[in-house]
Amino acid sequence: MGSDQSKNNMTKLEINSFSHWNSGDVLQNIVRGPFAEWLVHHALGIDPGKHRDPWAEFDVPYRGTGLEVKAAAYFQRWEQKKPAIIFPTPKKQRNGIGFVFCLLGKEDDWKTRREPDPLDMSEWLFWVVACQKLPETETISLDPFRKLFGDAIRFDQVRGEVDKLISEAQETNTGVTLKHEPCPLTDKQQRAIANMVNNDRTFIPENETAEEKKYREYLIAESDGLFKAYGKRPVFEIPEDWGDLDMSFADLSGK
Repeated sequence: MGSDQSKNNMTKLEINSFSHWNSGDVLQNIVRGPFAEWLVHHALGIDPGKHRDPWAEFDVPYRGTGLEVKAAAYFQRWEQKKPAIIFPTPKKQRNGIGFVFCLLGKEDDWKTRREPDPLDMSEWLFWVVACQKLPETETISLDPFRKLFGDAIRFDQVRGEVDKLISEAQETNTGVTLKHEPCPLTDKQQRAIANMVNNDRTFIPENETAEEKKYREYLIAESDGLFKAYGKRPVFEIPEDWGDLDMSFADLSGK
């Protein structure tokens, strides 16, 4: 009888009750981060999906690349002697176009114990930062962060800044050309390999010579480097007129 009654009671529980119990206090550190990811989805005008995927490649996938989101707040659930705002910038997460940093509340919240309203967008400040502009350190506190990246933006400005970042990266990465240096491959061979890498960088042709392999691997290494820096892969071009070239083959070799 007791077991049957327990089962009947369980069927009346609602997932929303659990969600509120587990994540209803957005001012908790472990909740604020996912909430900020959800905010950035909405700032960019994209659907966050039915559920958050903590193992996804990016916190926020967007326009063929992705963003990492980091959040901090002046107010903490515990009393503080002074605020300690530190943003993590892990190198292993620098695989997309950039980071969106989110800061909740007012500077004296830690002292007055005022609780900010996370659903009020005027309570938030944001910075959009390209991965290649992040410091070598894997954390950065607020004062040096502001010196590096300047004034914050508001919620309704996030999308414009992210779109600008992606456009700048696309301008940098589109139409990468290779300067002609002494090379055992003909122009036609180099063009064929460049087109192959553009279409499918994982493809390995049969009967590939050592010179062709070396050239293909140079292009792949350059593609990977630009993707890591800007979140977008280049389109390699081998022009007919070598006088128009602006990137050397030697540069790609790392020599």
